Amino acid sequence: MKNKVLHRKKCMGILMLTLVVIVTFLFIININTPMMGEDFALISFYPYHEPSSVKELIQMISQRIINQATQWNIRIGEQISIIFGSINIWFYYIGNTMITFVYIVLIPTYAFGKKFKMNNTKDILIIIFSFCIIILFQPVLGEIFFWRTGSSNYLWAMCILLIFALPLRLLYEGTNVFNNKKYIILLHTILGFFAGLTNENTVIVFIVLYIGIILFRIRQREKIFIWIWSSFTTLILGFCVMFFAPSTKIRMRTYNDIFGIKNITINDYFNRALNITYRFFNENIWLVGILAIVTILYVYLNYNKIKQEVIKKKIIVYKYDTINIVFLLASAISAAALVGAPYVETRAFFLIDFFMMCSIIYFSTNMIEKYIKKIGFIIKVIMTAISILTILCCVKIYIVYNNYNKFVKNNELIIEIAKNNNDTDVYISPYKCKNNRILNTREDYLQSNLKYIESYYGIKVFYNMEELYSYNDTNEEFKDSDFKHGVDYINYDSNNDRLQAYGWAALEEQKSDENIISILLKKNDKIYKFETNKVLRKDVGEFYKDNRYDESGFSLDMHNITDIIPKDAYILGICITDNKGINYVTYTDNQIEIK
Repeated sequence: MKNKVLHRKKCMGILMLTLVVIVTFLFIININTPMMGEDFALISFYPYHEPSSVKELIQMISQRIINQATQWNIRIGEQISIIFGSINIWFYYIGNTMITFVYIVLIPTYAFGKKFKMNNTKDILIIIFSFCIIILFQPVLGEIFFWRTGSSNYLWAMCILLIFALPLRLLYEGTNVFNNKKYIILLHTILGFFAGLTNENTVIVFIVLYIGIILFRIRQREKIFIWIWSSFTTLILGFCVMFFAPSTKIRMRTYNDIFGIKNITINDYFNRALNITYRFFNENIWLVGILAIVTILYVYLNYNKIKQEVIKKKIIVYKYDTINIVFLLASAISAAALVGAPYVETRAFFLIDFFMMCSIIYFSTNMIEKYIKKIGFIIKVIMTAISILTILCCVKIYIVYNNYNKFVKNNELIIEIAKNNNDTDVYISPYKCKNNRILNTREDYLQSNLKYIESYYGIKVFYNMEELYSYNDTNEEFKDSDFKHGVDYINYDSNNDRLQAYGWAALEEQKSDENIISILLKKNDKIYKFETNKVLRKDVGEFYKDNRYDESGFSLDMHNITDIIPKDAYILGICITDNKGINYVTYTDNQIEIK
């Protein structure tokens, strides 16, 4: 008995240490995340004009929030970002670490509909498992959890909405958490207004869930508590303020102008729906796949029992299963609502991702508890593999953010030196690494809106775009016999400063679908590399009688090319990067003159 107690304490100590490591990791990544993109726009003042008192600070923040809410975006996330951008950065580091941990805990809380205790081994394991799923499978991880503007608009806003809706989730299983606690009901009612200001496509999901519980309780002739009506009212009020705000109309009109949208037809909505569906499954392939496998396994293993309960009309035994499915299906409304938006970002699927994770946690945990004795070894192998993959991913995340932070610090040093030398302008390096799930630098936004970074640093800033496209092929692997290619069209339009190229390239007897094809322009020892877009070329596959070449086509359409490279005559080359990252380079007989 004593040994069991000691073993339990030892396990608890290890688990608590793991939680400390998780929080420390999140804190370190936050510290290594510099200002990016819209962060430079969502601030109240610039470093060279800091407020002289707390009163002035509050006035400046308030005025900036009013301007943002009335002129561009009233969502609460924007205002949170402004606040964090105007106070000591350490408040953001600590706050964002804490809210990330809150989000992790909210996943099992919604999945099981109960309060999780930090002195319960099982509860801590589930929290750690939730962290692993986020790290391994959350699309656009960095944009949501580390980038200040992104986390404010999505992570913080989502947590406000989920915390507000938690009593509703518990009510779906018959638990009233308030029990006539008037002051808490008042606070919850006030929170409803701010929850309504979070995001257009997510708030509507909980409005539908509120309507569902009200109709259900009316049908069952059950009492509809006062807090249901009060919080539902303020949620709708906040949503209406956000939806009908003049700034929302301004933002929608601006994006419609950018994308050239004038008269929207039914066919346009249909095409948007197809695009949203494709985007969702393409970006969430891992989460959807895991959810499908876990759900099918769960139903298969419990099929006979579920069938018996259905026959007996006692399916209420599986009410927690049903609740998870109901919330997951309801979250799909947030994707459907995107049909009304002129463009779609992967971050917009964040609510669906949350409820997919809830279902994965719920179904997998139940299966593990039930079959741990029968297939304990297999379960341990799977959990060990997940742990190892999570650790490796965390190491990769740290390396990526640490390297990028050093890169930004170096650019800031270059700017500081230029200012000390009283220079009127300065050239800084663009970040060469491609945006990915872990890190999106948002440099494309800054390059298009240099006024924000110039105002922040107090000097005219240029990005050295030539450096971004410079390429060195000295040590690249080159096998001419393995490299099939053809350039069908290449042209430089000097009037519009536009370079266009069209053709195909493929490694012999290898699939082309995962290859990245780039156009090279070479002049003496100077080489510029431009990544192309994929084009379907079934004619190539038919010619070689090999469908592996069907996706070997490429197209390039570069505008303002002379802003990137000097005017000169260049030899045309092609580079194929395979799925292992190996580059294959060849040069053609084509020559193009940029003049």
